[in-house]
Amino acid sequence: MAFGEGRRAVRAASAVLSSLALTLAACHERDSVALGRAIAALLNQPATRKTLGEAARARMLREFGWTRVAERFATAYVRAREVPPVAH
Repeated sequence: MAFGEGRRAVRAASAVLSSLALTLAACHERDSVALGRAIAALLNQPATRKTLGEAARARMLREFGWTRVAERFATAYVRAREVPPVAH
C-alpha cells in the first residue's frame, strides 16, 4: 500500500460504515422487512461489501490479533502478580 492510501481507505471505510449504520439503525426492532431491504441493498453493492469486509478484517486484526491477545495476556499477568496473596 503506497503512502497515504491507508488514510484514504480508512476514510472510505468510515463513510461506508456510517452509511450502513444509519441504514440499519432505521430498521426498527423486529422489522424483518426493513432489515431485508438493507441487506438486499448491500448485496447489490460489491464495492461497499468489499470496503466493509476490509474494514472488518482490519478491526479484527487490530482488536483480536495475536499481538493484541499477547498484550492483554501480559496485562492480566502483571495485574495478577500485583494482587497480595490470600492469608490462610
